[in-house]
Formats: sequence, structure tokens, C-alpha cells
Amino acid sequence: MLRLEHVRHETMRIPVEIRGTAPDPLLFLPGMGVHPRHYESGLERLARHYTVIAPDLSFGSHPQLPSEYAGYLACVDAVAARIA
Repeated sequence: MLRLEHVRHETMRIPVEIRGTAPDPLLFLPGMGVHPRHYESGLERLARHYTVIAPDLSFGSHPQLPSEYAGYLACVDAVAARIA
């Protein structure tokens, strides 16, 4: 089962895909500028054992996404803080 939530970071609303219901969470980072859908089959397999949290930090979804690594990490930190 896939559900969608949003995490706020500065002026952005980051879509976060959540799969599975296992007690152990797994934060899946598709990579800077890449949409989680590219890993859909792998995410479904992981969701059998974990609650998989995959933020959508793709450039197409967020024109305001920082293009530098530090900005990407700040967005990842915001998602991680939300699920902690």
C-alpha cells in the first residue's frame, strides 16, 4: 500500500511516499534530483520488511530544490526529523 504525505522545509512541501507497515522504518534516498518511481519494484520488495519512507526530491517536482549538495542534505534532514 502506498500513501503520500508532505514534509515542510522552508518554502517547500516535499512529497514523501510511504510503503509498508512494518515497525522498522527505512529512509530510502533515491538520489539528488531523482524521483522514487524509478525504484518502485525495489521499494515494494523492501516494504515487505520495513516501512519505507522515500522523499521525492526530483527536480521536476521542485523547481526550487537547491541544486547544491548542502541544500539537498537540508531537505533530507527535514524528512528524517519528521519520521524520527
